[in-house]
Amino acid sequence: MKHSKLKIFVTTYNNESWVETNIDSILSQTYKNYEVMYIDDNSQDKTFQIAKSIIGEDSRFNLIKHKENMSKAYSFMTYRDDFIDDNDIVLFIDGDDWIPYDDVFENVINHYNSNNCWVAYSKMMCYPSLNITNVQGQDFPEHIHKFNNYRKFDFISSHLKSMKGFIFKEINSKDFKRGEKWIRFADDV
Repeated sequence: MKHSKLKIFVTTYNNESWVETNIDSILSQTYKNYEVMYIDDNSQDKTFQIAKSIIGEDSRFNLIKHKENMSKAYSFMTYRDDFIDDNDIVLFIDGDDWIPYDDVFENVINHYNSNNCWVAYSKMMCYPSLNITNVQGQDFPEHIHKFNNYRKFDFISSHLKSMKGFIFKEINSKDFKRGEKWIRFADDV
């Protein structure tokens, strides 16, 4: 079996206050077998310039700046097929989020390898309180799985969002469009 690699999508827009913390939290991870698709969705502030200066020549990062604001959906679907392999583990990190502990990537890899799972999510720490959420990160009740009622149940799956590459590649780009326009959505939900 091919060894899993972490492929990270960071989508950002006007996050100059958070970009340094965001990227530093990725660079500080103990697990180093990853690549990052860092997509600036046409920020009007200094997000892109700050990101570029921090990333420098680090070959693990693909830094892209859109010429117009297109949406996360556009970013995911446009770069997915060239960036993701079936066996990769895909992480989604927003431009104003950060990874609070240096061993998170290592824990994600270990979780996927030891549980043979396809999709995972976890609890998150809220800022500025630093409280860990109680709702997100819980298991869905069995009846929700049985009747496929995920959209009718309370919101419990959130950061850190991840999935195997072959699952991500199965998502139809038409599901993110209304006519020819890319939908805008909060993928936290």
